[in-house]
Amino acid sequence: MQIHNPWHRSSALTFWLGLAGVPIGLAVGLLAGTQPRLLGLGLVAVAVMVYFFARFEQAVLGLLILRSCLDPFSDQQVPAAFAIGLDGLTLLYVTVMLLRGQTVRTDKFWWFFAGWVMLQGLWVILLPLGGLGLDASFLLGSIREWIRLFSWLMVYLLVMQLKDRLPPKQVVYGLFWALLLPVTVALLQMLLPSVLPPFFAPHGGHSTGIEEVSRIKGTIGHPNGFVTWLLLFMGLTYWRLTQSNPRWIWMLLLGLLTLLYVSTKALFGLMMLGTFIVVLIAPRLSIVNLIGGIVVFVGIIILFGSSEFGQERLG
Repeated sequence: MQIHNPWHRSSALTFWLGLAGVPIGLAVGLLAGTQPRLLGLGLVAVAVMVYFFARFEQAVLGLLILRSCLDPFSDQQVPAAFAIGLDGLTLLYVTVMLLRGQTVRTDKFWWFFAGWVMLQGLWVILLPLGGLGLDASFLLGSIREWIRLFSWLMVYLLVMQLKDRLPPKQVVYGLFWALLLPVTVALLQMLLPSVLPPFFAPHGGHSTGIEEVSRIKGTIGHPNGFVTWLLLFMGLTYWRLTQSNPRWIWMLLLGLLTLLYVSTKALFGLMMLGTFIVVLIAPRLSIVNLIGGIVVFVGIIILFGSSEFGQERLG
């Protein structure tokens, strides 16, 4: 499904750019005299915007890779600023595409997802009106949660625009760069947690019980989020394992990701893994595949229960 604007006249784009240039010029002049730091941030934002439009494919992959490294800086509101900036860039890109008469790619699932996200926005509107029986102290949290959902919608829309621009294999290979920092930090959290700065520590720099300290989370905000992220890359790694030759590199990577998966000690991760194995072997169900899936799942459960904390979680 495609969104197409038949108004294909360059004068329209020129008009809107000229109209936007007036307040932008006034704002730049004002900030230069009053807030030079904000002016510097604005110039950085302009540079990012120019790169986004000039190298769209590389910029989208870069943003997806960068997002997996931002959660440790939540106290500085970096992930929130990233989400708002990503939403703004996406909306601006779609607007420019439509003004230029170009095609914006969507599909039925995107429209369903968009409708669901808009429906969730009703809760944000009803909350300050008293329709939910809650006071205004919950408003900021509700807005933040809705922006998070809206950002997923914008990410899906951006990825849709890569269709016919980049081969799927190239996209997958690019996404594997997102493993570099989270996996490195996760290994240090397992082996040498004392060398990590507080914002990379397993317990996030706060004093917690030994159970939470023993769980790893990489650069993701919580072990449960990290285990979901690992499962995604385990699926991609398995796909590359079946497509590549030699396979030993992908087997080593899959083993490393499995080790980290178990070390998160996320109980619901076992349920996700069990579902993943069922979905994986169901299309080619045979005795060999069934036995192999059972052996893998049981082996991971044994590894999960090899620690005292894992045994408590299973109990």
